[in-house]
Amino acid sequence: MKSLLLILTLVSFAALGQADKTERPGEPDIYNVETDDKEMNEAIKKSRQTFDDFLTAFKNQKRNQSAFSVKMPFPTGHGAEHIWLIDIESKGGKLFGTVDNVPESVTNIKLGDKVEIDRNKISDWFYIDGNKLIGGLTIRVLRDRMTPAERKQFDREFGVAF
Repeated sequence: MKSLLLILTLVSFAALGQADKTERPGEPDIYNVETDDKEMNEAIKKSRQTFDDFLTAFKNQKRNQSAFSVKMPFPTGHGAEHIWLIDIESKGGKLFGTVDNVPESVTNIKLGDKVEIDRNKISDWFYIDGNKLIGGLTIRVLRDRMTPAERKQFDREFGVAF
């Protein structure tokens, strides 16, 4: 499942003039999004509101469900970098996840670090059920903004149904 997660995006919320993409060899692309991006902020809000759906599926995992992942913001000097956490586990009533990509601007965490998940700060969540993406609302926003050719390539690489 690691190959699936490597193609996922992370979002850096910063006060930039316009949304742009930074490609990094061997790492997911970074999509810079303005802090007042209404559509992205709505996706984050809905992700937080529906996090109990993720928790229920995580606690009652079925055989065909996999790739449980949570995205959280980590502060930078100019905003926040939203980073995917994988290998989600529950310990002592708390959730933890492993940083799944090399941070671009965040300096207090690194690839492979285990961090506590704060449900009040999450920016997205998803899991795969069979071949279908469940959740992934910020992914869907970014996917909808791609050109048809980019979307086709993204779908082929992602390998799941939206």
